[in-house]
Order: sequence, then structure tokens, then C-alpha cells
Amino acid sequence: MNGQTFLLTSKGCSYRVLLEDALAKQQIIAGTIMEFVTVEAIKQCAIAGIGLAFLPEITVRAEIEKGLLAKLNWQAAPESISTYIAWHKGKRLTENIRFFIDSALAMYGKDHVSVHPEK
Repeated sequence: MNGQTFLLTSKGCSYRVLLEDALAKQQIIAGTIMEFVTVEAIKQCAIAGIGLAFLPEITVRAEIEKGLLAKLNWQAAPESISTYIAWHKGKRLTENIRFFIDSALAMYGKDHVSVHPEK
């Protein structure tokens, strides 16, 4: 992967930090780094053949299934990261916010989610 163009999220993104640590440990140096604000922009550039995208599998699953992208079997890749949804304990959750939380629970599965209701 040395010398390749890497399509990355903005600096400070949680999985970019993990990725940069993994690349450094493997002494992999990018030829060019292109930063993007959105995952969709990264995916479209990867589909166009511009470079290698480093994204959570869940964000590219549909494109992999359609054959638009291929998964790189990189043994040193970070295995997982945590995602959090937080809300003010005193605020009433609207129907839309509750739907969002329920959708996230359904997408990630109950085994991977910890919900801490108000006490």
C-alpha cells in the first residue's frame, strides 16, 4: 500500500486516528492523501478508481455486494470502533429522535449496543 493515494475522512475523525496508528505501525506511507468531509464522496472517488478508501465496513457494504468496491484483506486494519449516541437526560425525545435511536439499535444489533436509560 506504500505510495498509494489514500481517500480519508477529515483529521480528528475517530476511525481516521485508528487507521493512522495502524498505518504507522506497519510503516505504510501514502503517496497522496485526499481528505473528504463525507463518506459518500470517499466512496464515489474509490469507485472512480482515484485511490484506496478506508471506511467502516457498514458504510460500504452495499457497494461491496454490488461489486462496485472490493474489500482489502489487510490484517493490520483496526478491528472496530465505538459509536455513541448521547442526549440530554432532561430533554423529551421527539418521535423522530426516538426513530433514529431505534434504527441505530436495529442496524447495529442489540449485541453491539448498550443503552443507558435515565435513572
